[in-house]
Amino acid sequence: MPLHQDNIKRLYLFSGKGGVGKTTTSIAFANYLKLKKDQNVLYLTFDNTSAISQLMNDLNINYQELDFFDNVTKYIESKFNSLVAKTITHNSFFKATTNMVPGVQYIIHLGHIINELEKNPNIIAVFDAPSSGHLLVMLESLNTFGNIFKSGIIFNDILKVQNYLGDKSFSKINLCTLPSYMSVNEALDTKNKVTVLNSKSINTNIFINSSYLLMKEVKDIIQLPLFLADKIRIETEILNENKNHITTSFPFITETNYSDIINELTPLMGSLE
Repeated sequence: MPLHQDNIKRLYLFSGKGGVGKTTTSIAFANYLKLKKDQNVLYLTFDNTSAISQLMNDLNINYQELDFFDNVTKYIESKFNSLVAKTITHNSFFKATTNMVPGVQYIIHLGHIINELEKNPNIIAVFDAPSSGHLLVMLESLNTFGNIFKSGIIFNDILKVQNYLGDKSFSKINLCTLPSYMSVNEALDTKNKVTVLNSKSINTNIFINSSYLLMKEVKDIIQLPLFLADKIRIETEILNENKNHITTSFPFITETNYSDIINELTPLMGSLE
């Protein structure tokens, strides 16, 4: 399969405030890369629900449900051996400590994703990353633990992750937001913080999901209901005020079946490359 067509990156992270549609748009984007760009896609998620599993199977997209203890075991094995890994990860103190420090888990997951990409140069990873607040914790943890260790194996691995994230030809963060002032301002704040939380500036874009302006049905309505007209007015104001910050928008989809929503969004996803 062709790799690095046009501006295609190796790693895409999707984030945003809870409920804005980052999972839906990340799946649609993974499907776009597979169908429209003929790419070998690996979809990564923390969601272990049967619905996601079934959808990935229906779309014929390779996916991994990220599990911390599985990934940390693999990491320790790569540095020592399986016996050492099992001894450490099965220790109750280790489990309790890592549960209290979520940043450790995020670093391990990022390291695992980077290792997967290094081992498999023909895959593109689409990561349904944590919501925006946790995304900032994840990036800040790289700095925090890098400053703690300063040198050695762990420091070098953290630096490797930071370098990959800061490589604009390799990685990209797509921040999903809704067409409301509160949601867009939160996305702008997240983007500003992302730029200072890595040793190199990370390629970060903001896009609007569930745009009322782009709804197909709106074009056929001569007299809009007041609530819808007000939403469109607000969205227009937001786009005018933030035209240099918002990359693109995707329409509100009226379909109720999740697979239908994904299929309708898929051909529109090219602007997120």
